[in-house]
Amino acid sequence: MKRNSIILILTLTVIGMVGCGKGNQETINKFNTDFQKIRSDFQTSVANAKTREIYTKAVSDRDAALEALLEKNKAEKDDEIELLRVKALMLSNKVEEADKKVEALLSGKNEEIKIRAKAEKVGILLAKKDKEGAYKLFREVEPSMKAGDQLYEYYLNFAFYASTPEAKAEYANKFVAVKDLPIHLKQYVGYVYQELAFQAKDDGNMDKAREIIKTALSKTTEERSRKSLESQLKMLDMIGKPATELKAEKWLNSKKLTLKKLKGKVVLIDFWATWCPPCRQVIPVLAASYEELKDKGLVVLGYTKYYGFYRDDQKNAGKVEKSAELTLTREFLKRFKMTYPVAIANDDKGFTDYGIESIPTLFFIDRKGVIVDVEMGSGDPNKLKTKIENLVNA
Repeated sequence: MKRNSIILILTLTVIGMVGCGKGNQETINKFNTDFQKIRSDFQTSVANAKTREIYTKAVSDRDAALEALLEKNKAEKDDEIELLRVKALMLSNKVEEADKKVEALLSGKNEEIKIRAKAEKVGILLAKKDKEGAYKLFREVEPSMKAGDQLYEYYLNFAFYASTPEAKAEYANKFVAVKDLPIHLKQYVGYVYQELAFQAKDDGNMDKAREIIKTALSKTTEERSRKSLESQLKMLDMIGKPATELKAEKWLNSKKLTLKKLKGKVVLIDFWATWCPPCRQVIPVLAASYEELKDKGLVVLGYTKYYGFYRDDQKNAGKVEKSAELTLTREFLKRFKMTYPVAIANDDKGFTDYGIESIPTLFFIDRKGVIVDVEMGSGDPNKLKTKIENLVNA
């Protein structure tokens, strides 16, 4: 999982149900069973999806099943059923419809239902990208939430999106401390340890950062997570050392550059691709910082490679020849106002040399040609801007 570039599907597990007659309870139990099966089937399909087409079909099948479930139970009038409808709507990404139902529940008189509705509201606020609102509400309802998937998913979210480094660390530690995490959450343990390691790095405690990664490696068996952790450990070990030269087949916005010739400049290398949404989130900050600070010695170097296909936020050209990929990339640079140098490699060597397992990854190189910091993911744009300014003005 890429740092701060995580796409989390809140599974919204059903919590304890009380206060229902026998008939209603049977209906609720059946709704719950059907919902859990739809969710489980979707998670299995996604875990086994090898192509975008398979993933898209899994989403379509899930949404069709959820729509049928909601239609089947549309006549039921019960707050417990309404909470289940909220969960089904959220799983199918119908956030506004879910929000309307939650607001109605919050205006009721049943205090237990209102507490549980607030727990659902946290997920809605996260889906709406209101991280501050979600965090504030979660602080209120956390003591009343029962142990289970929903609580652990919120721990996971706030390990990355809480409002302060201290709060992020609190929820990261709560998440990794959970015993018997459900399978769909276990895969994120390594990434949460990475977040803790990055916080230690940002605090200037490199030894602690390395120790956290080593601890995570000792507890992680999933291959993808291990590769990401090993990559981060390699990048941490590169801090304080001279930056390795990068080779490219094609240079855009610049003649061929070498890091040796760029000594005396502050260099920011951004490993990126047009198809990567978090990469596109970082680009505006990099483009603006370059224009503002290039006269003070800042060089932003976008490093990518030929992928043999092309996709961005507007186009999906599928498989393409190099010439077409280059033309489309040029158009992308123009649209995103990327005037800084961009290098396009013909292979993975540059990515391998720098230990890149996920993008965007940014390396900060001082005027002596030494790597002084590294960041993974889109992160906080204001933090990134400040970090660039501080390095240039050092």
